[in-house]
Amino acid sequence: MGISMALYVAGAFFIPENLDIFTEINDMPLFTWLRQNRGALPVAFWIYLLLVVMALLVVNIVGNGYVTLVAGIKGRRYLQVIPPQVLHVGVVLVLFGHMVSAVSGYKQDVPIKLHEKRIVRGHVLELVNLESLKIEGEDSTRWRVGLVIDGKAATLEPAQPAFIDTIGYFAKSASENTRSALIGLVSDPGMGWEIAGAVCFILGALGLFVMQYRKGVA
Repeated sequence: MGISMALYVAGAFFIPENLDIFTEINDMPLFTWLRQNRGALPVAFWIYLLLVVMALLVVNIVGNGYVTLVAGIKGRRYLQVIPPQVLHVGVVLVLFGHMVSAVSGYKQDVPIKLHEKRIVRGHVLELVNLESLKIEGEDSTRWRVGLVIDGKAATLEPAQPAFIDTIGYFAKSASENTRSALIGLVSDPGMGWEIAGAVCFILGALGLFVMQYRKGVA
């Protein structure tokens, strides 16, 4: 964990000094970005090292967790050993979910005009409505986009995406003057694993709290 923190700190120094390279790192899955920036190894080496460290961390969690769990069950110390391992399983599931999304997910921006149909990665998008509106208490004008996705209607706003078949649709920008919008598509196939990991993490943390509470009461 200490090594991973040091690598994150290194990234905090390299990213601002190389914005021309890292500016798109949040606009696409990690492994897609790495493939497109193979020549950036001198300033992106810390990402590769982080991947190795995270892999070793998972091996460590699984190995130690198995030994601890087996020993605890044999000694009938269920409450002492199960909650920490559930928490650790949560960490592993979250990391696995991020890895799945980094490998097979995608992000794509699709410009589309009013009443135009676009086929994007096998999905049919049609922009059916476009309007600007002023919200009370807000200084800026926001947009509202009516989109039909594979025959399903959805209303998109800057802070209101739509999720259909595990794909998120975001209205990144819109203009009544040009009668067009920029729709962002995000596929996050590891999201289910990440949610399961978060649930396990919470349950494990709750179990640890109960264990410490019972120790305090005793």
